[in-house]
Amino acid sequence: MKPTQRYSPVHLAGLLTLTFVLSLFFPACDEAPATPAQVPHPGYTASSPGPQCDHGSGQWDVAKQYYTQDKKNVVQDKYTTLSCQKDGLQIMRSGDYFEPSKVYFLGPNADKSTKFPNNYRLQVDARITSPQDYAWAGLIVHAQYPSYGYDVFAVSAIGEWSVERYGSAAENFEQGLAGGFLSQPLKAFTLTAQVEGALMRFSVNGRPVTTVTDPTFANNFAMGFWMYNGSDQQPISVHFSHFSYVPLPDKSSLAPLTAQITPPNIAQSIQHWQIPYEARAPGFDCDKGGAEWDPPRVLSAENNLSLRCQDNGQLFMDNNSSGFFDEEYFYGFDGNLPNDYSVSVQLDTSQLGGNGCAGLGAHVYRNGSTGYLFSICRASDATQPDNWKVVRYDAPTKNSQLATGTFPHSDVITMNILLKGNQETYSLNGKQVASTNDPNDPSGYVELFLNQGKGSSGSVIFSNFVFAPLL
Repeated sequence: MKPTQRYSPVHLAGLLTLTFVLSLFFPACDEAPATPAQVPHPGYTASSPGPQCDHGSGQWDVAKQYYTQDKKNVVQDKYTTLSCQKDGLQIMRSGDYFEPSKVYFLGPNADKSTKFPNNYRLQVDARITSPQDYAWAGLIVHAQYPSYGYDVFAVSAIGEWSVERYGSAAENFEQGLAGGFLSQPLKAFTLTAQVEGALMRFSVNGRPVTTVTDPTFANNFAMGFWMYNGSDQQPISVHFSHFSYVPLPDKSSLAPLTAQITPPNIAQSIQHWQIPYEARAPGFDCDKGGAEWDPPRVLSAENNLSLRCQDNGQLFMDNNSSGFFDEEYFYGFDGNLPNDYSVSVQLDTSQLGGNGCAGLGAHVYRNGSTGYLFSICRASDATQPDNWKVVRYDAPTKNSQLATGTFPHSDVITMNILLKGNQETYSLNGKQVASTNDPNDPSGYVELFLNQGKGSSGSVIFSNFVFAPLL
């Protein structure tokens, strides 16, 4: 019999250590391998997306109710109709045109409580099949389904694009995050959204359009399609096809960036706004500095307005006016403007018709339906002082006059609006004429405008435009 082998405490300690180390690299045979981490929803594609049209495992739903326009009651949606086509989904709307139609993608499995990852890419082909110039097709991200609230990137047939947030309270429109125009109108296009937490990148036909940061909604419970009639009371229809959803790797390094950009803004635009932006002759094709203005195809909708670039500025001319505002919007770079800024412009009103008005708007959004308009109006008697006024618009027919007064007549006058937080300051020729404090300050763009009385004619020249962010 062999003698029993004995080990010293040092030898035993060494064996125990070796056994532990080996166990880290070679688990016991009866242990199940660790399950790799997976995103809640894997990638998914559907050539014909939507309820009943997608014959794969995709789960879909259509928004079935909405608040009335006064936001007092909830009604069932009886105006949205879905039709499966051999090459996609057709969405039609035949009433209550103030409300968009929405179709949600809930994921490639039936667990509706599972949320999407923070980072993903969403894409779909859209074709506007109704004749309206202001028919819109869009992509919904950050949807709080089944609750209210989402961000949407949409494009109209006339080539206007917009990024907007709709809130969790009655799904009210809350804020325009960015907006502008494509180089040409399109009725068929590919929409792409790349979401990286609060950071959202949007493209049309593979070309980047804008990047927006909005930390309002932290989670993604659904995503989808959006259709809206932005102008009239006619039925609208859009065809959607070739849907794809791709989860992306987590980029936690984005968190510090997205937390710092407030209010919602675009990171790339900040570098443009380090110095004031100036345009001797403002407006589309007159301004050579690279900023974006309304293109002629939009302004031609104002039947009697004509524009001309001149050495001394841009001429706005309205013959036999329809009585509506003639407006031209300044969108800055990539459709993003900071909330706090100073903007000024010089006006030559020597050819402005009697009782005609011209001026400058700030924080203006949705075709002038919200924002501040600062105007100077010529008296019918040229020997009398000019009148000025500041009006806040909350809807096309809902406005309130914040301030008014008179100013010694001058053919050439410089207007300035300074917005800082909730404070708005208005000046004429360097002299402050009004200051207001508005806790419900809207967001939006800058506009130049002319308003002649119905049936009358007149013109104004805008020059020496300066936009200076207050960073």
